[in-house]
Amino acid sequence: MNGPETITVDNLGTDNVFMVYINNYSTGSNDITDSNAVIRFYKPNGGGTQTIFMPTETPRSERYFVVACYVSATGLSVIYPVLQFTNSDPGTDFSYCAAVL
Repeated sequence: MNGPETITVDNLGTDNVFMVYINNYSTGSNDITDSNAVIRFYKPNGGGTQTIFMPTETPRSERYFVVACYVSATGLSVIYPVLQFTNSDPGTDFSYCAAVL
């Protein structure tokens, strides 16, 4: 992806856990850190932002970067950073969100 990508989250339901992760779809580089990804969570009701930077000091060959988890009961008011690289698709592996389960 070149440039910013925006995702709007609403209708979170109740008692749901959400995980945010990055998938390296790039065909030009195997190093996921080449993206220099910056993830900003805009908190509700003027609650400010929480910014998470992908660590880039060491090249990484993993395909996925698990950014953070949050619980629908708190909306985006509380973000739990995970910051883990993995080759396994984290899409259904909520062990990354153990801190909120």
